Amino acid sequence: MISAIIFSENFAASSWCREEVSKIMECRGKRGQLVVPIFYHVNPSDIRKQTGNFGKDLAEHERNRPIDKIEKWRHALTEAGNLSGWHLAGDRFTVNGNLFFHLLARPEAIVIDEIVQDILSKLKRVSSVEYEGLFGMSIPMEQIKSLLCIGGKGVRIVGITGMGGTPRIGSAFTKNRFRRERVLVVRDDISELDQLESLTVDHDCFGAGSRIMVTSRDKQVLRHRVGAIFEVQELNSNDSLQLFCKYAFKQLHLDVHFQNLSGRVLEYAKGIPIALKVLGASFYLKCFEYWESALNKLKEYPEPKILNILKISFEELSDIEKNIFLDIACFFKFYDRDHVTKLLNYDGAAYCGISYIADKCLLNIREDNILWIHDLLQEMGQSIVRQES
Repeated sequence: MISAIIFSENFAASSWCREEVSKIMECRGKRGQLVVPIFYHVNPSDIRKQTGNFGKDLAEHERNRPIDKIEKWRHALTEAGNLSGWHLAGDRFTVNGNLFFHLLARPEAIVIDEIVQDILSKLKRVSSVEYEGLFGMSIPMEQIKSLLCIGGKGVRIVGITGMGGTPRIGSAFTKNRFRRERVLVVRDDISELDQLESLTVDHDCFGAGSRIMVTSRDKQVLRHRVGAIFEVQELNSNDSLQLFCKYAFKQLHLDVHFQNLSGRVLEYAKGIPIALKVLGASFYLKCFEYWESALNKLKEYPEPKILNILKISFEELSDIEKNIFLDIACFFKFYDRDHVTKLLNYDGAAYCGISYIADKCLLNIREDNILWIHDLLQEMGQSIVRQES
């Protein structure tokens, strides 16, 4: 993975930006993540030493913050400021052996293209490592590429959605900055329409040939802005097996001594990557008796780490929608949607409630109008009911 950090004049004023650079530099230290700093009309020395206007701004927004957090931010900024990167300001110069590029004399569109090419070349060098262990992605990637219509002249916006646990700058500045430029934008985990609007994710904000990908658990949010929606599906049996074995045995094939027990895990997870990862990691180097006991426990006490991921979309529902979901999870899986709507009613709110739940990827309405819910989501709903009773 590569992270590009864009340092601008107002960077220090954003607590979110400070947290992000801290996390990025932490990933660089722990996992060797590549980092490309881009200094947009700011002096790299000011970032590194927290001096000048950048330093004053940072000090202003550090008031009443915990000392340990301030030290973490400043350490991360010093680290990032010492990295080789791109400087949009003038001629080339070197600081501490690091080469920077002053680029004021050339159009920014050309500079951005050079930055993109530089990042792409770095990605190519690490791609064989980065994609190792990603299972079941080849077909979805080809489908997404097809939806993006790569090579087309217009602006194309594609949404990516799916249930929890599956593999998803200011508006005025963005609109003026990128209106005539060809860009690739990826926005992850959008839950509200306001977020898309504040990010100016729209066709008139970018140059011809631009491609924008937006991930969200809410299909209705995506429908407002995207040209096509790709719904991530569960992994097939072979990919599920390889992903589970990677975490349970540190290899891509089964340990024959645990073949039957592994089959029970795969049946339980039903292709949900987060479940396969969490359970696989928990079984690593454990004995036969532990596996048997843990699988028996899952029948009544679901794994909290899995449930917490799946509950994210559930917690965003209204009280009526939560009740509808729980009713379906406990009583009405595989029932006809019209029949369930009449039974539940909820003062006429059942029909739109079921539609909203489906938009949140918590429920599927099949072509034959039958309600279907993934086993893990059903188990989550039943677990919630048991806790409330």
